[in-house]
Amino acid sequence: MDTRPEEDHSRLVQTPTSIASVAVAVLLASVHGHATSLIVLDFTSAFERAPVKKSNYGWSFTVTAPILADGLGLWDAGSNGLIEPHAVGLWRTSGPIGVPVLIASEEVNNDSVPIASTSPNGRWLFSTIPPVTLEPGNYIVGGLYLAGAQDLYDPFVSDALSIATLSGVEYGSTREVHGTDRLTCPTDFGLNEHNGFFGPNVRIVPEPSVFTLLIASAVLFLRRGRYGGCAEG
Repeated sequence: MDTRPEEDHSRLVQTPTSIASVAVAVLLASVHGHATSLIVLDFTSAFERAPVKKSNYGWSFTVTAPILADGLGLWDAGSNGLIEPHAVGLWRTSGPIGVPVLIASEEVNNDSVPIASTSPNGRWLFSTIPPVTLEPGNYIVGGLYLAGAQDLYDPFVSDALSIATLSGVEYGSTREVHGTDRLTCPTDFGLNEHNGFFGPNVRIVPEPSVFTLLIASAVLFLRRGRYGGCAEG
């Protein structure tokens, strides 16, 4: 009689369900990664400008369909890090000038998360904020620059070419305010020909419909893996 113990094959077998589960986990991780990669505005190229010491620079925009913001960011020229940390704020306004109401603010520094730009001349750095829904209306995003041209400074850019915004967002105009060492809404209009003071930016969570589609696809993939691609009968 053969008394050798039976070989345990349990570690050698990978069921379709286990393979599908791994694939689903990878897909959902991918969804989470993409959830933090959408930005309100980007451009292909622009001119660097030195900030005036103790100034806030930014730009206005209009939201035409609700979006969910979860981060505030700043332009990192040369993608080599910031000289100083910057406070960045987001304000809701009423009418073309209206009284601004601060709805989110955060510091952006070299520990912030980098996001690639369509411009080869730099990148964006983003810090996370508690998610806030931007309802249709007018907004201003601004960043504080304490160092000026006479110091080591972080440049912002203007005269941007090929400005692109997310669906549901329309770029407005350049904004600035000078002579303050605090984060202040830049309500003064800059010269229109500058075509943007970037500067600050806003990060957006993808629409829920995108998540729903991807998660539904993941569940279907898992189901098909469990039943070997066959329908229940």
